[in-house]
Amino acid sequence: MSDNKTSLVDITGLSQPATKLIERVSDALGGGFKPWQVKRVARAEAEAAQILAASDLQITDMQARGLERLIVEGGKQQENMERMTAQAAQQVENDTKPEDIEEDWLTNFFDKARNYSDTEMQSLWAKILAGEATTPGAFSRRTVNQVSDMDRSDAQLFTKVCTFIWTIDDTNTLLVFDVKTGVYKSLSYMDLTHLDDIGFLDFHVDPSASFGFSIPGDPRLLVADYYGRSLVMEKVGRFNFGRAMLTETGKQLATICGSALSSEFYEYVIERWANEGLNPTPVPTNHTS
Repeated sequence: MSDNKTSLVDITGLSQPATKLIERVSDALGGGFKPWQVKRVARAEAEAAQILAASDLQITDMQARGLERLIVEGGKQQENMERMTAQAAQQVENDTKPEDIEEDWLTNFFDKARNYSDTEMQSLWAKILAGEATTPGAFSRRTVNQVSDMDRSDAQLFTKVCTFIWTIDDTNTLLVFDVKTGVYKSLSYMDLTHLDDIGFLDFHVDPSASFGFSIPGDPRLLVADYYGRSLVMEKVGRFNFGRAMLTETGKQLATICGSALSSEFYEYVIERWANEGLNPTPVPTNHTS
């Protein structure tokens, strides 16, 4: 049975921003990348064979195998790019402006992402692309390059660590006070050191240090939020937030990592802050009918 489908991306019925994202990807990467027009691998192989048969070009068996490898490899990369683009197109919001994504950013993005066929990693790449379409500049080229060195286990570990992130004064803040405490039972020093090594956080290994990272400054109120649970607290002096801090790359990825709330961790942090005299006070949630 012949396959008349030319792409994994079907623009029929997509929203205008989604269609614009697909068009922006196509324009940035040139005529060789038209997600809804690219020929399938089998057809490309057949055409290549016809071209060789009709020419006087003499190639060795090894060169022929090399050409076949390039065709197959290119087809797999094309499929990966199309899958990521299709997923990202489904995620963009109506008020996004994909046309504002820098061409160099897109070129580098697909150069790094095209070899990922793992569905979980493709999902991560798609979220980055959708996030950049929503807010151009949200993901730096450095972040894209660092993600290209990740594997699925790295991504899963980072998502696990992001369970311990609070948003404090509008900044994603990782709270890792003592890994030996039961609430951190899913983490180890090796986990945190590894994420430090690959550039997603800074980790103070020495537990004997008097404090890790902190926020200095004058006494004031701090606003903190944990997955929609908001509170205010009284910052009297230096505010310590533990032995690990997200890097800029880590902060960018934390917005799309897919981590989830832990009630146990929420209660642990509230109790810790209360014992430190910060007087954490929950902010009532306004419910509208």
